[in-house]
Amino acid sequence: MPPLSRPILFGALLLSALSHPALAADLISSNDWPMADAQAQIVGMIGTGRVYDLTIDHDSITLSVDHAIDPRQLSQYVWDASGVRPTMDIPNTFRLGVSDTEPFALNDLDFAAVPAVKAAALAAFNAQGAAITEIEATRPTVGDSKVTVALWTVHINDIQGNSGEVLVTTQGDVLHTTLP
Repeated sequence: MPPLSRPILFGALLLSALSHPALAADLISSNDWPMADAQAQIVGMIGTGRVYDLTIDHDSITLSVDHAIDPRQLSQYVWDASGVRPTMDIPNTFRLGVSDTEPFALNDLDFAAVPAVKAAALAAFNAQGAAITEIEATRPTVGDSKVTVALWTVHINDIQGNSGEVLVTTQGDVLHTTLP
């Protein structure tokens, strides 16, 4: 690429990022990304399919759902700045009964509550300089309760890089904290 075209390309990419918040925002450290649009786009792609896990990382949201045809498979999807797309099919190990989670409906989550979930998790972790590394939604089947619900597990590293996690309800109530 000629040297003169590099600034033009950079400028075009910067303008694109500024006009699309998902391109410019870090989904973990920022609350300035289109949460409702992301959820609507994912629902538009997967419909009412059962979700087995959903992970928010710095630049994307990934999820595994029932395969449309083969119950022995799960389909994985990713949402990022370019929208939602299928990525691959994987074996449905949940069918073997070895998992400690069960599927849930995507509408059991509200992406608009993610900022409250992150704030509650960081407050519960209570370590200066701590940073969230990823946020995972599952429906755990372990514990004392006979009723299972979708929950967020917020993975956090302290300033030394030691990891812990905070289990948070979909409304932002802290249930359990595991410190490093």
